[in-house]
Amino acid sequence: MSALFVVVAVLVALLGLFGILYFPLRSLLERKHFSKSVYRSLYHLAEDEDFYLLNNVRLYFDGNPEPYVYSHILFGEKYVYFVQDFTEEGGIFGDLRDDHLFRRDFRGEVTSLDNPVKAQEKRVGRLLEQIRLPQDSSMFVRAVVYNDSLTVSHALQAEEKGYWFLPKKELLSTIRKAEKDDVPPIKEEDNHNLVQLLKQISEKNKAYQKEESAKPSR
Repeated sequence: MSALFVVVAVLVALLGLFGILYFPLRSLLERKHFSKSVYRSLYHLAEDEDFYLLNNVRLYFDGNPEPYVYSHILFGEKYVYFVQDFTEEGGIFGDLRDDHLFRRDFRGEVTSLDNPVKAQEKRVGRLLEQIRLPQDSSMFVRAVVYNDSLTVSHALQAEEKGYWFLPKKELLSTIRKAEKDDVPPIKEEDNHNLVQLLKQISEKNKAYQKEESAKPSR
Protein backbone atom coordinates (compact mmCIF):
# COMPACT_ATOMS: atom_id res chain seq x y z
CA MET A 1 0.00 0.00 0.00
CA SER A 2 2.84 2.40 0.85
CA ALA A 3 4.51 1.75 -2.51
CA LEU A 4 1.25 2.47 -4.32
CA PHE A 5 0.84 5.66 -2.32
CA VAL A 6 4.33 6.78 -3.32
CA VAL A 7 3.63 6.08 -7.00
CA VAL A 8 0.35 8.00 -6.87
CA ALA A 9 2.01 10.88 -5.03
CA VAL A 10 4.78 11.05 -7.64
CA LEU A 11 2.27 11.00 -10.50
CA VAL A 12 0.21 13.76 -8.88
CA ALA A 13 3.37 15.82 -8.35
CA LEU A 14 4.42 15.33 -11.97
CA LEU A 15 0.98 16.28 -13.24
CA GLY A 16 1.02 19.36 -11.05
CA LEU A 17 4.48 20.33 -12.33
CA PHE A 18 3.32 19.78 -15.92
CA GLY A 19 0.29 21.97 -15.29
CA ILE A 20 2.47 24.74 -13.88
CA LEU A 21 5.01 24.63 -16.72
CA TYR A 22 2.74 23.85 -19.68
CA PHE A 23 1.50 27.35 -20.49
CA PRO A 24 4.84 29.15 -19.97
CA LEU A 25 6.67 26.53 -22.08
CA ARG A 26 4.03 26.63 -24.81
CA SER A 27 4.24 30.42 -24.88
CA LEU A 28 8.05 30.32 -24.99
CA LEU A 29 8.15 27.91 -27.94
CA GLU A 30 5.40 29.79 -29.76
CA ARG A 31 7.20 33.12 -29.34
CA LYS A 32 10.54 31.65 -30.45
CA HIS A 33 9.15 30.61 -33.84
CA PHE A 34 6.43 33.24 -34.17
CA SER A 35 7.97 35.47 -36.83
CA LYS A 36 8.74 32.50 -39.09
CA SER A 37 5.23 31.17 -38.56
CA VAL A 38 3.65 34.47 -39.60
CA TYR A 39 5.97 34.67 -42.60
CA ARG A 40 5.06 31.16 -43.76
CA SER A 41 1.36 31.95 -43.52
CA LEU A 42 1.75 35.17 -45.50
CA TYR A 43 4.05 33.48 -48.00
CA HIS A 44 1.47 30.80 -48.80
CA LEU A 45 -1.25 33.45 -49.08
CA ALA A 46 0.93 35.47 -51.46
CA GLU A 47 1.56 32.36 -53.53
CA ASP A 48 -2.14 31.48 -53.69
CA GLU A 49 -3.35 35.00 -54.48
CA ASP A 50 -0.41 36.16 -56.60
CA PHE A 51 0.46 38.88 -54.08
CA TYR A 52 3.96 40.22 -53.44
CA LEU A 53 5.61 39.85 -50.03
CA LEU A 54 8.63 41.55 -48.48
CA ASN A 55 9.99 40.18 -45.21
CA ASN A 56 12.13 41.73 -42.46
CA VAL A 57 12.59 45.09 -44.19
CA ARG A 58 15.15 47.24 -42.32
CA LEU A 59 15.28 50.92 -43.25
CA TYR A 60 17.47 53.71 -41.87
CA PHE A 61 16.16 57.27 -42.01
CA ASP A 62 18.02 60.57 -41.58
CA GLY A 63 21.28 58.88 -40.66
CA ASN A 64 19.74 57.26 -37.58
CA PRO A 65 21.96 54.32 -36.50
CA GLU A 66 18.92 52.31 -35.42
CA PRO A 67 16.76 50.91 -38.24
CA TYR A 68 13.00 50.90 -38.53
CA VAL A 69 12.15 47.20 -38.88
CA TYR A 70 9.06 46.16 -40.83
CA SER A 71 8.34 42.49 -40.13
CA HIS A 72 6.26 41.83 -43.26
CA ILE A 73 4.89 44.00 -46.08
CA LEU A 74 2.23 42.30 -48.20
CA PHE A 75 1.11 43.93 -51.44
CA GLY A 76 -2.45 42.80 -52.07
CA GLU A 77 -4.92 43.69 -54.80
CA LYS A 78 -6.87 46.21 -52.70
CA TYR A 79 -4.43 47.13 -49.90
CA VAL A 80 -0.81 47.15 -48.83
CA TYR A 81 -0.53 45.40 -45.45
CA PHE A 82 2.21 46.36 -43.01
CA VAL A 83 2.15 43.38 -40.65
CA GLN A 84 4.22 43.64 -37.47
CA ASP A 85 4.93 40.70 -35.17
CA PHE A 86 4.13 41.07 -31.48
CA THR A 87 4.68 38.36 -28.87
CA GLU A 88 4.12 38.32 -25.14
CA GLU A 89 3.22 35.82 -22.45
CA GLY A 90 0.23 35.85 -20.13
CA GLY A 91 -2.25 38.59 -20.93
CA ILE A 92 -2.38 42.27 -21.78
CA PHE A 93 -4.94 44.93 -21.01
CA GLY A 94 -5.39 48.68 -21.26
CA ASP A 95 -6.54 51.15 -23.89
CA LEU A 96 -5.19 51.14 -27.47
CA ARG A 97 -5.45 54.93 -27.49
CA ASP A 98 -2.78 55.15 -24.76
CA ASP A 99 0.96 55.08 -25.32
CA HIS A 100 1.37 52.15 -22.92
CA LEU A 101 -0.47 48.93 -22.17
CA PHE A 102 -0.12 46.53 -19.24
CA ARG A 103 1.00 42.90 -19.16
CA ARG A 104 0.07 40.35 -16.51
CA ASP A 105 2.45 37.36 -16.58
CA PHE A 106 1.76 33.79 -15.43
CA ARG A 107 2.80 34.72 -11.89
CA GLY A 108 0.25 37.53 -11.78
CA GLU A 109 2.84 40.31 -11.87
CA VAL A 110 1.82 43.43 -13.83
CA THR A 111 4.27 45.50 -15.87
CA SER A 112 3.93 48.35 -18.38
CA LEU A 113 4.85 47.97 -22.05
CA ASP A 114 4.86 50.20 -25.12
CA ASN A 115 1.62 50.09 -27.09
CA PRO A 116 2.49 48.05 -30.22
CA VAL A 117 -0.35 49.64 -32.21
CA LYS A 118 0.98 53.13 -31.53
CA ALA A 119 4.49 51.95 -32.39
CA GLN A 120 3.25 50.50 -35.70
CA GLU A 121 1.42 53.72 -36.51
CA LYS A 122 4.65 55.65 -35.98
CA ARG A 123 6.72 53.09 -37.93
CA VAL A 124 4.47 53.13 -40.99
CA GLY A 125 3.96 56.88 -40.76
CA ARG A 126 7.71 57.44 -40.85
CA LEU A 127 8.00 55.35 -44.02
CA LEU A 128 5.09 57.11 -45.75
CA GLU A 129 6.66 60.45 -44.86
CA GLN A 130 9.97 59.30 -46.32
CA ILE A 131 8.43 58.24 -49.62
CA ARG A 132 6.12 61.29 -49.66
CA LEU A 133 2.78 59.53 -49.50
CA PRO A 134 -0.19 60.86 -47.51
CA GLN A 135 -0.60 59.48 -43.99
CA ASP A 136 -4.35 59.10 -44.45
CA SER A 137 -4.12 57.03 -47.63
CA SER A 138 -6.79 54.32 -47.49
CA MET A 139 -4.62 51.82 -49.36
CA PHE A 140 -2.39 51.08 -46.34
CA VAL A 141 -3.30 48.75 -43.47
CA ARG A 142 -1.26 48.98 -40.27
CA ALA A 143 -1.57 45.56 -38.65
CA VAL A 144 -0.10 44.14 -35.46
CA VAL A 145 -0.46 40.37 -35.13
CA TYR A 146 0.09 38.68 -31.77
CA ASN A 147 0.67 35.09 -30.68
CA ASP A 148 -2.48 33.01 -30.24
CA SER A 149 -1.63 31.99 -26.66
CA LEU A 150 -1.67 35.61 -25.49
CA THR A 151 -4.83 36.56 -23.59
CA VAL A 152 -6.19 39.83 -24.95
CA SER A 153 -9.40 41.46 -23.82
CA HIS A 154 -12.04 41.94 -26.50
CA ALA A 155 -11.82 45.70 -25.97
CA LEU A 156 -8.20 45.65 -27.18
CA GLN A 157 -8.82 43.65 -30.34
CA ALA A 158 -9.27 46.01 -33.26
CA GLU A 159 -10.11 45.63 -36.93
CA GLU A 160 -10.86 49.25 -37.66
CA LYS A 161 -10.35 50.71 -41.11
CA GLY A 162 -6.62 50.74 -41.68
CA TYR A 163 -5.68 49.58 -38.15
CA TRP A 164 -5.66 45.97 -36.94
CA PHE A 165 -4.62 44.33 -33.67
CA LEU A 166 -5.48 40.66 -33.90
CA PRO A 167 -4.23 37.11 -33.20
CA LYS A 168 -2.30 35.18 -35.83
CA LYS A 169 -5.14 32.67 -36.26
CA GLU A 170 -7.36 35.48 -37.62
CA LEU A 171 -4.79 37.19 -39.83
CA LEU A 172 -5.31 35.41 -43.16
CA SER A 173 -9.11 35.35 -42.92
CA THR A 174 -9.11 39.08 -42.12
CA ILE A 175 -6.89 39.83 -45.12
CA ARG A 176 -9.09 37.75 -47.42
CA LYS A 177 -12.16 39.56 -46.09
CA ALA A 178 -10.50 42.95 -46.67
CA GLU A 179 -9.62 41.99 -50.23
CA LYS A 180 -13.36 41.65 -50.91
CA ASP A 181 -14.02 45.29 -49.98
CA ASP A 182 -15.88 47.29 -52.58
CA VAL A 183 -12.96 49.61 -53.33
CA PRO A 184 -10.95 50.11 -56.51
CA PRO A 185 -7.93 47.81 -56.80
CA ILE A 186 -4.46 49.27 -56.56
CA LYS A 187 -2.96 49.82 -59.97
CA GLU A 188 -0.35 47.15 -60.68
CA GLU A 189 2.03 49.90 -61.73
CA ASP A 190 1.62 51.67 -58.37
CA ASN A 191 2.34 48.47 -56.45
CA HIS A 192 5.38 47.79 -58.62
CA ASN A 193 6.71 51.32 -58.17
CA LEU A 194 6.28 51.13 -54.40
CA VAL A 195 8.11 47.79 -54.23
CA GLN A 196 10.96 49.18 -56.30
CA LEU A 197 11.12 52.32 -54.19
CA LEU A 198 11.39 50.29 -50.99
CA LYS A 199 14.12 48.17 -52.55
CA GLN A 200 16.02 51.29 -53.61
CA ILE A 201 15.79 52.75 -50.10
CA SER A 202 16.94 49.43 -48.65
CA GLU A 203 19.92 49.17 -51.00
CA LYS A 204 20.84 52.81 -50.36
CA ASN A 205 20.67 52.14 -46.63
CA LYS A 206 22.89 49.07 -46.95
CA ALA A 207 25.49 51.05 -48.90
CA TYR A 208 25.41 53.83 -46.30
CA GLN A 209 25.79 51.40 -43.42
CA LYS A 210 28.68 49.69 -45.21
CA GLU A 211 30.44 53.04 -45.64
CA GLU A 212 29.88 53.93 -42.01
CA SER A 213 31.21 50.60 -40.75
CA ALA A 214 34.31 50.98 -42.95
CA LYS A 215 35.22 54.32 -41.36
CA PRO A 216 38.01 54.09 -38.78
CA SER A 217 36.86 54.45 -35.21
CA ARG A 218 37.97 57.54 -33.37
